Amino acid sequence: MRAVLLATNGFAHHTGPVFRVAGEEGYRFRLQLDTHHVNFAGRFHGGMVLTLLSISMGQVAAELAARAAPGSTAPLLSLNSEFVGSVETGAQVIAEVSVTRATRSVLFLSCRLFANETLLTNASAIYKIEAPAAAVDVVESVASERWEPDAADGWTRVQTKDPFGLHVGPLFERGLDEGAHVIRFTVDDHLLDQHGLGSVHDGMLLFMADLFTGRAAVRASDRRMCVTLGVQARRLGEARHGALVDFETHVQLATPSVVFVDGRFHSAGKPLMNVSAAWKVLGAP
Repeated sequence: MRAVLLATNGFAHHTGPVFRVAGEEGYRFRLQLDTHHVNFAGRFHGGMVLTLLSISMGQVAAELAARAAPGSTAPLLSLNSEFVGSVETGAQVIAEVSVTRATRSVLFLSCRLFANETLLTNASAIYKIEAPAAAVDVVESVASERWEPDAADGWTRVQTKDPFGLHVGPLFERGLDEGAHVIRFTVDDHLLDQHGLGSVHDGMLLFMADLFTGRAAVRASDRRMCVTLGVQARRLGEARHGALVDFETHVQLATPSVVFVDGRFHSAGKPLMNVSAAWKVLGAP
């Protein structure tokens, strides 16, 4: 069965190769898990799961928007995900996208990720169809010089053992009041969307949401290992190449078995994305 390679520029260059499976009824995409798609335990990285959801549903949304009106785009409004299972390096993951409903201005999509008929993730997303001339709340780069971290202000470079996480940097972190943390990065070429819009990829923000709400969950559970149960995201704005983006995490509730963490992306005083994540504490009842 014929497979077509999706665009591999920007953030999608490292997250692929992702193929569109031609000849299938509906919309199907395929990813062969390699070492750069997994976490330190060799399993499908939660951030990569969210990235694949974003790439697959985003591709379908872009096609439907262009079909409705040439030149139109389909920015993400919201995404909900439930993590049901996991898989290791070498597995072939299929993303199956369905159109729940399509109106003149909004697309409702759903997606299932599975490998060897085993369900991995359920997700749904809403996209807004925008005409070429529509105004978008975009955060442009306002810094004339590249920001550099100052250790005196508490900034330290994030160190990660995850093969996938090594790609997204450099990232910098510092603690805030009451155990909260803020992570900062600059939108560079390797973090941009694959559709040539010049803004940070949804998958990059979702990857960071998984990585750093997970770190917050581990801190809140006395350094015990945690796994993603689900992530909800609401996209509120865009950030262009060169923009400085901050992501703040706050633990809302920590029980012996589940930790709930919220996060907020913002740049130049404007919101970009809000997320809520639930994490299972391994070994807990």
